[in-house]
Amino acid sequence: MHVTNGYVFLDGRVGDRAGAFMFDTGSPFSFFLNNNYLALELTNRIGSGAAASGQQLTVYQHDNVGQITVGGVALHNVEGARSANFGFIEHGIRPDFLGFTGFELIRDYEFVIDYERQAIELYRTGENGDPVVRHVNPDEVVVTLTFRTETEQVPLVTFAVDGAQIEASFDCGSPGGLSLMTETRRALETSGRLQSTEGAHTLSGLTYDGISLSLGFPRVTEGTTNTMSLGYSFLREYRSVWNYRNHTITLLRR
Repeated sequence: MHVTNGYVFLDGRVGDRAGAFMFDTGSPFSFFLNNNYLALELTNRIGSGAAASGQQLTVYQHDNVGQITVGGVALHNVEGARSANFGFIEHGIRPDFLGFTGFELIRDYEFVIDYERQAIELYRTGENGDPVVRHVNPDEVVVTLTFRTETEQVPLVTFAVDGAQIEASFDCGSPGGLSLMTETRRALETSGRLQSTEGAHTLSGLTYDGISLSLGFPRVTEGTTNTMSLGYSFLREYRSVWNYRNHTITLLRR
């Protein structure tokens, strides 16, 4: 695992082409490949859309792209992978960008993201969704968050601060951000809960199940609802244990 500009990358290979995959829990697919970097046949167009950063995308599907290796694990005869032109990520973040690996690949595992060690650990789960091998030390647990979903791959958790509720979405493929209604932002700045210095923003006194947390954000915007995206700027402060089958994210002390 490597971190570049707040994004998690895993060394990989598609066929004989080496590079790096972005590990993105917000991506619903096992693999969403970069056909600007990879020589793929673009014959089966299945749709179009836009990236989160606004670039227009034409999406293709591939019957079989052969072997894909990610994080040292080789998968043979990978079928149904999608692709689009992600050249803008090559130019802006990683020149060897292979594409995304995401939710569908890890949904049945419990996994740990450790930014300090720059490692992702996968643990098989049993019929009840619990990991087959116990690996969490209870003494290291800060809080266990129970999440809901609207789209399967994006965990949603509601926090509270000074009587206001803020809905958080978790996505390790995002740097993170905070969007507040005008009156909420004004109240939090007045109380000192929200402090900003030289482009860094800190929100303190955020609570979940009686546990108080302090969060940092690279940006704060104003919107019609109170929401936040919890990505790199938050997750790097902890080791986070994700379990989609049990709908939990457990934060561990580093």
